[in-house]
Amino acid sequence: PAAAACPVLLLGKLCARAVAASCEPLTRLTSHADLSAHILEEVGVYGAVMAALSRAGGPEEWLRDFILGRETAPMAEEMSGFIATQVARHLDPYLDGERTPLDAPPAFLPALRAAYAALHAGRSLPAP
Repeated sequence: PAAAACPVLLLGKLCARAVAASCEPLTRLTSHADLSAHILEEVGVYGAVMAALSRAGGPEEWLRDFILGRETAPMAEEMSGFIATQVARHLDPYLDGERTPLDAPPAFLPALRAAYAALHAGRSLPAP
């Protein structure tokens, strides 16, 4: 509905900016080999994650099983360890009683992406 009310020229500019923002992390890669490796990594992680979510019955079910140790992350051990650490850091204030489920939860995905970028020279998280 909002897009229908938006002038065509403005909508085109907004789309161009969204695409540029999505592609910006790729401009940091220094060679064709780096770019190819990044794309293959993202495609592999995405396919594995989608298959795992489907088997588990959905993202919430997979995350529950992952947290309980009944499911592993369908990705490289380094990435799996990184995600497990970030999930633990996110849940720790709840487990320690510093935060309750009624508190406004911090946004997990932006924090996950920022932590990954900080550890990997600004690279974007290779996952959906």
